[in-house]
Amino acid sequence: MSDDRRLTTDRFYGGTSNRLDILKRFLSFLNENPVSRSEAQDWLLSNTQARSRDSINHHLGFLNATELIDVTDDTVSLGNWGRRYLSSPEPPVLYESLRSNVKGFDTIIHRMQDGPLTDEDIKDLLVSEFADINMGTPQVAARHREWLQVLGYVERSDGANRLTADGHQLAESLDGDTPLSEIIESDVSVPRTDSEDTVGLDDIELPDGSETTERRPTTRDDVVRNEELVRKLKALYDDTCQICGDRRRKGPDNGFSHVHHLMPLGEPHNGPDVPENVLVVCPNHHEDFENGMLSIDPQTLEVDHFYEDSVTGRKVDTKNSHEIGPQYVAYHNQVIALNED
Repeated sequence: MSDDRRLTTDRFYGGTSNRLDILKRFLSFLNENPVSRSEAQDWLLSNTQARSRDSINHHLGFLNATELIDVTDDTVSLGNWGRRYLSSPEPPVLYESLRSNVKGFDTIIHRMQDGPLTDEDIKDLLVSEFADINMGTPQVAARHREWLQVLGYVERSDGANRLTADGHQLAESLDGDTPLSEIIESDVSVPRTDSEDTVGLDDIELPDGSETTERRPTTRDDVVRNEELVRKLKALYDDTCQICGDRRRKGPDNGFSHVHHLMPLGEPHNGPDVPENVLVVCPNHHEDFENGMLSIDPQTLEVDHFYEDSVTGRKVDTKNSHEIGPQYVAYHNQVIALNED
């Protein structure tokens, strides 16, 4: 039996932090009534960082291919998986939509049970498993990883991607005899268009959790940073974020900050642990850097943030002789930062 699923994935707006929120709002918009392609484009232009109708058409094509929406002629409406996801907005539902229509997701989850993978590893894995996949760069494979991040199955740190607890649970379900479809809540009905069916905060039910947590033995190699460099840079900026100017605290007077390497130290990046490659940042913007939510002009150091307008247009603060290497900024922009066009 032939496998006619797509070979590659596409991103959607919101990066890895806000993608699910934007996707659910867009699907809810379509749930009210089918709309024209132009109306769908207008909604995305007004509610996301979308910049062109051509790029929007590209993203609509992917949502159509995964059956989250249905695009016919000039009409855009809610697709089969879109209806199911709105009715039960849980990660397994969206994962089933992806794995049913795109190759490689199960393959990545299975392999990550053995340990972390870089984006380069994911690219090599997919190319080796699927002869018809042509991936010249890790950026294409990274789109698979980003969706797994969005769903909470994978976490990323210093260029390495690891399964979360939910990711391990998903992997075990894929290994067992129980189909993933049985993990998804049964009797999923098509949601009505009445306002009472709108997914909101009141619809979220928290699980009971557990008194004890599961432990798993793992083996990992950690990159050892130059702690003297970290201490001196944090002292130079008094734990103040070079991006937004915020100074977090861990006591009445003591500041708290992170350092971020524009070209990550870990594989496959192998960036240098030098001042020119390091920024002092607040925890929020550290995560935004990791998730590719902002880029920096290598010459002017002007920041372009994908969703935080108060940061876009600011210049990276630099002090004394701490110069930011344009080559490391360019690397971040080209390899890490998301391009939603």
